Amino acid sequence: MNIDLPENQDFKFIITNLYTRPKWFFRFTQEHWYNKYAWLLLYLALLGSQFGRISSGKLNIESWTELFFKVIIFGSGISLLFYIMFAYILAGTARWLKGIASAADILRVIAYSSIPGIIVLLLYIIGSLIYGISFFSISFWVNNESWSQTIFKIFLMTINGFVGINIAIFMVLGIATVNNFSIWKAILSMILPVIILVVVFAVIASFL
Repeated sequence: MNIDLPENQDFKFIITNLYTRPKWFFRFTQEHWYNKYAWLLLYLALLGSQFGRISSGKLNIESWTELFFKVIIFGSGISLLFYIMFAYILAGTARWLKGIASAADILRVIAYSSIPGIIVLLLYIIGSLIYGISFFSISFWVNNESWSQTIFKIFLMTINGFVGINIAIFMVLGIATVNNFSIWKAILSMILPVIILVVVFAVIASFL
């Protein structure tokens, strides 16, 4: 299937097609090696994911400097490297299942599938403008000082959950599309790299 290259390929083009015809969009990105905004969108989504670690109590930030280095630079950078490694492993395991996608195809799927995560990032930015640096501390998420604070936290975590489901659906559809897989075969191909990574890290940890 050959898909002509549209004239206008701005951010609206990406969002509109991702949500209205995701299979067409992922096939389009594969055929044209389309990468517009991909790395930027992936980084922003990963940044939102890193902020999510704060609300889950896995990270405590007490200053803007700490936020910059721990989250914006180090945390998001490590996450980006992980997804690159995951893409290469997934491309390999997909080949075992007769898939055709390259690691670059997989990375594009991950990048564009992650777009909904930017919503979470925007909510964290709004939270920081309202509550300041304390918004990124564990104490903020543990203590309920006011009804407005509690409602905002519940709203953010609810949106976070919906966004996670949205990303997972796009990613499965994308992996299925670029590999010519069924949905179940795509899910299996995504599980295998996770098993491989868990085994590898377990072996490395056993020698430390």
